[in-house]
Amino acid sequence: MSLQVSSWHYSGGAVFIDVEKDYPVQALLAEVRTVASDGPSLLWPYFNRQQKTVYIRDLADPRIVVNAPIPVSVEVSDGQLTACCYDLEQFGIGDDEFSALDDLRATIVELYFTLKGERSLGPLPQRQLAYLNTVIRET
Repeated sequence: MSLQVSSWHYSGGAVFIDVEKDYPVQALLAEVRTVASDGPSLLWPYFNRQQKTVYIRDLADPRIVVNAPIPVSVEVSDGQLTACCYDLEQFGIGDDEFSALDDLRATIVELYFTLKGERSLGPLPQRQLAYLNTVIRET
C-alpha cells in the first residue's frame, strides 16, 4: 500500500496531510517514517519552504507616504511567491518576490482608500484602518 496524499497544508511550522479515509494507521506511520528517512521525497518540498521578512517602505503610489516600515512575510511554495502582511490580513501573489510585493502594495493602497471612504466599519476593517493610519499618510 502506497501513501496517497489527497491534500496538505502548512501552518505554524507543521505540515498537515490528508490521506485516504480508511488508510491503516500503522501503515501510515511506517510510510511516513520511510518518506522522512528518504531525504528528498514526498514531503521534502513542504519542509523546504522558504520564508523571509521584508519591510515595505514605499507603496508606489504618489498619494501615500509610508511613515513606518510595514513588515511583510514573503513565502515560497510550489514556485509561487506570496507576500503576506499579517497586521492587515492582506496578501499579494506573484511569480517572483517583486511582483508579489507589487501586488501587495496595490492591495494595501486599494484597502486604504476603500476603508477611508466608508462611514460604518466592522471590527476587522476598523482595526485595519487604525493600523494603516499609523503606518501611512496621504501626501
